[in-house]
Amino acid sequence: MCPRWHARGHAAVAAVVLIATAPVVEPKKCFFLHGAGCPSTNFIAPLPRQCPNPQGAPASGRGFGEGPMTSTFPEYWGDVHIAASGCESFHFNHEDTITQSFDSLHLRERTCQQLCGSPGCVVTDAIVFTHSMGNLYLAAALAHGDCHLGASADWYLSNPPALGSHAAKIAEDLCHSGLFHCPLVVPGSCDIARQVFMEMGLCTGRDKNHLDPTAMIRSLDPAYRGLNSTLQRDAMLSVMEQHASG
Repeated sequence: MCPRWHARGHAAVAAVVLIATAPVVEPKKCFFLHGAGCPSTNFIAPLPRQCPNPQGAPASGRGFGEGPMTSTFPEYWGDVHIAASGCESFHFNHEDTITQSFDSLHLRERTCQQLCGSPGCVVTDAIVFTHSMGNLYLAAALAHGDCHLGASADWYLSNPPALGSHAAKIAEDLCHSGLFHCPLVVPGSCDIARQVFMEMGLCTGRDKNHLDPTAMIRSLDPAYRGLNSTLQRDAMLSVMEQHASG
């Protein structure tokens, strides 16, 4: 028997709708795995950008938002912890999704530890919501056998970049301010895209005029080797869903 696997729309809205409509007999633990970048809305934060640690969490030393799970995360997920009645408890992760690739060992192991406690453990009696890059690092953890989804676990995917990102292919240009050639067709689109990259913390460096794309955005390049193996795992899960009992 396999866990149920679902793909849907955007993060907070999708989470509320799916919890409200899921055929849950009894409420389950709900885990929320966020995507890449910083949740900060400060466009003029000094560089290199530092993601804020969750309130009350000690600094991890990595300095990019890594910390223990919290019971709320409104900066990213809104008030889903208030609106969702199908959850017994809420667990929001806070990971460094900037300086490491989605398939890094550290990120995979931390994800599994928070979901079920130990290497090779099985996630049971839980609902797991993943958004954007969160889909990929959970899929990578499962593909590498760092942990497993049990039959009583449900996994809801929102906006998975399963085929990579065109933005990752041009990240080198977007992170540099002095563009010799804009690789995007629409006028002004490079400036907008670069501003988004800067806001999410996906360009890093000590000189704002000479920044480099971070490891996370580089791993979204469609040619990235780890993306292909994760896609194979996603395909397997999709097949499993078709044969899973309700």
